[in-house]
Amino acid sequence: MAADIIDAKTGTVMGLAAGDALGAPVEGAKPGAIKSAFRRVCDFVDPADMLAGEKIYKWRKPGLYTDETQQALALLDSLLLDKGLNPEKAAARLADLSRGAEFRHGVYRGASGALMKSATSLRQGAVWSLSGLDTDSNGAAARVAPVAVYFHANPGAVADNAAKSALFTHRNFVGVAAAAAVARAVYLLLDMDELEPRDRPAFVSQLAAICAEDEEMIADRYGAHLFDFDAEARTFISSTLCGLAERVDGPPAETADWIASNASRRSRVSISRPSAPAAAASVVFSVFLAVRHSASFEDALVEAVNAGGDSDAVGAMTGAMSGALHGFSSIPERWLKGLANRKQLTARAQALASGKWMKSKLEDLYELEYGLTRREHEERLARMRKAGVEFPDNKSAPAAFSEPTPADEKFDRKKFRREQSRLKRWAAFSPADE
Repeated sequence: MAADIIDAKTGTVMGLAAGDALGAPVEGAKPGAIKSAFRRVCDFVDPADMLAGEKIYKWRKPGLYTDETQQALALLDSLLLDKGLNPEKAAARLADLSRGAEFRHGVYRGASGALMKSATSLRQGAVWSLSGLDTDSNGAAARVAPVAVYFHANPGAVADNAAKSALFTHRNFVGVAAAAAVARAVYLLLDMDELEPRDRPAFVSQLAAICAEDEEMIADRYGAHLFDFDAEARTFISSTLCGLAERVDGPPAETADWIASNASRRSRVSISRPSAPAAAASVVFSVFLAVRHSASFEDALVEAVNAGGDSDAVGAMTGAMSGALHGFSSIPERWLKGLANRKQLTARAQALASGKWMKSKLEDLYELEYGLTRREHEERLARMRKAGVEFPDNKSAPAAFSEPTPADEKFDRKKFRREQSRLKRWAAFSPADE
């Protein structure tokens, strides 16, 4: 394992936050656009030059994490304060960050429509196991790492609690199974000293076998809470990981293309890149990056964020897995120095790692995130005023439209197209690859 288990557990949470923050400024961009603007993102970048004119509404503060980390922190706080996962209380804490009319998404930064709809339902009294939507996105998987850290000593509880935490926002079988898969990967990596190249296929095969058992558990225990799913969905994550085991040492570009094309079979929209928001793509891609670049935490994260697409979520998942393997001590100091809210992030990560809630050192999560969101919002508005740009609602930047707008029970294609049209004037942020 990393220097010690405390270092590994701390690295899991801090790796998640660092990856999220690295990827946030280029979320939604294509790899060619990232290359044109920055050559290669290796540090926290200011996307201002990439967002000239109207596009400045998408500006993100360099080094500031987004909703992936915010949701993970809500889970982390719940695990410690409630001495385990109390689904009702954990869901309430996650939903609490969506309250407040000052900003578009409460104090969340870059929240998806699925998250906000589920959070609203929870705040209006919905039961935690029925508040999630039929969305196959990576949202539950991107926030789940603290669950694996907390239940590290109780492997039988890892996937079960990961599935429970996913139901707050996701009642799609693949979305829930993907969250369990990331939790399992983190759990396994926490116990490893290193992952040699020759051992990569065996590791992915081991993960696939465990995930197959977890998929059966999810169907048996939580199937009644999920939207309709077919036989392929019940084994999709584990079977895809079996395929990845055969390709993990192959040409990276070919493996990435395979991940995208394979995910298209399950997605409601066509997937051209492995970093797409669909869990069937980006969760598998994140496992691939963490395993393929198992020799270096930094290399894994750099590859993750330069893939574009849902770069903050891919960065968060890759960072959590790589952080579990390499530990907090492996995270480059320049990233830690540039990471917003570093002190509170580290305090919470160390509290989870040690199992000790240090009340005197930890600020209230809502108040903490409110301050960070307000400061970013004010700086974004100043940049927009300078550029002569206004939001239609004069509140905050809408999240990039990265997934179908979820309906209550099925995909509403007309609504999806209307949303695409609404954001069309912002679409120049993702110019065609060269």
